[in-house]
Amino acid sequence: MSLNKRLSELVLDMKDNLSKWYDLLIPADIEEVGDEKDWSVKDEIFHNMVWADRRITILETLERSEAWTNIDYGDYEDENRTIFEEHKLKSWDEAQEHIDRSYKRILDYIDRTSEETLLNTPDGQEREIWHSIANSFVLHPMIHIWGYLVKKQDLDKLNELFGENFAKRLLSVNDSKVWQAGAHYNLACIYAITGAIKKSIEELEEALKLNPELKEWASQDSDLDSIREETEFQTLVKIEE
Repeated sequence: MSLNKRLSELVLDMKDNLSKWYDLLIPADIEEVGDEKDWSVKDEIFHNMVWADRRITILETLERSEAWTNIDYGDYEDENRTIFEEHKLKSWDEAQEHIDRSYKRILDYIDRTSEETLLNTPDGQEREIWHSIANSFVLHPMIHIWGYLVKKQDLDKLNELFGENFAKRLLSVNDSKVWQAGAHYNLACIYAITGAIKKSIEELEEALKLNPELKEWASQDSDLDSIREETEFQTLVKIEE
């Protein structure tokens, strides 16, 4: 299966997970009006889609043989507040339309782009194009849904959406060590949150074997709090002098 196909399937999986997330919501969740310190679900949607749209706009500049443009948005917290203010009065239907529009746009891009291009790392960037797409359209929204489900203590849904099956999809996209490590790390966090201590440590060990740079993050990641006192965890995250 081509990288284009694997990436498209991952992006579609994430869009499907968004729909499954919304199926959990009650009318009060949908109608909620958030503020800049406590976003509603609708605010979360616009936040993710605005940043995703910016990513695809940059990718489209590359299609026109222009250089990758890093836009300086200044302070990201200030920029996020600006996005919130610009979209807070928009409707739930507008949020859903934005999702459909943004995901169609990136899927069309993947479909028309060669695998060679997707594997290219633009000048001045650390990640290949396919990886930047996955970050914007998969991992970023995943983090926000993840946080919402943890806040609501809906751990069964968290495991359903981002547990083993989703990890397998992530692992299938690319065999680079950094990407594989991230997928194993995410699964270690899911297991830790849902109380599967042994499985969490096993996945964390695999992640750190592939990417030892994750040790520092793991040492303070609250998602791993349930395994923090385990001897195996402390051995894994110990940084050699």
